[in-house]
Amino acid sequence: MVDFANAGCTGPGEAARLRELFDKVCEQEHIAHRSAAADEVARRMMILYRAGVRDRAVYLEIVRPAKQRANGEKPDNCVRGSVPH
Repeated sequence: MVDFANAGCTGPGEAARLRELFDKVCEQEHIAHRSAAADEVARRMMILYRAGVRDRAVYLEIVRPAKQRANGEKPDNCVRGSVPH
């Protein structure tokens, strides 16, 4: 299980809010909590949180590329910041 308390949460309830968002994302995208895709989503969420991102929409956008990569799929479209090969 992912421990969002290690994400650098400062305010009361911040870790619980990240956990709730993580649960919502996993449910919405049909990602098993104990999977490579879930680990990647959690890792990205913690990086965004530490960088000061608090917009829920941003967190929801990180899911599809992480899910595709963990499943060995190639993205259907270019991901922002990527270089097509």
